[in-house]
Amino acid sequence: MIELRVPWAAVRELRAEERTLPSTIRNLQRTEVDGSCQLHVAVSARTNVTAELHEPTLVRTPRGDEEVVSVSFWVDEPRPFVRTVRRQGAAGLTRRRPS
Repeated sequence: MIELRVPWAAVRELRAEERTLPSTIRNLQRTEVDGSCQLHVAVSARTNVTAELHEPTLVRTPRGDEEVVSVSFWVDEPRPFVRTVRRQGAAGLTRRRPS
């Protein structure tokens, strides 16, 4: 099991979205987009919830500290999870607006 702690106050947006990552034996994956680090805690190389952060935030990982702009992970029921977190008003999380 991998545990990452991200303060709720750092989370700008939480959304259910499925993502497939490059297949690997590692559950914790790191990607870079435009020079910004994203962390992924994958199950079978997939995630289904993404937490976008207000700004780059230092997160302690089993491999050391990483400054990240988002964290994605897998939960069994992503939509109910996201709804519950939003309903409880965690840090005033916003919904993703359709483009």
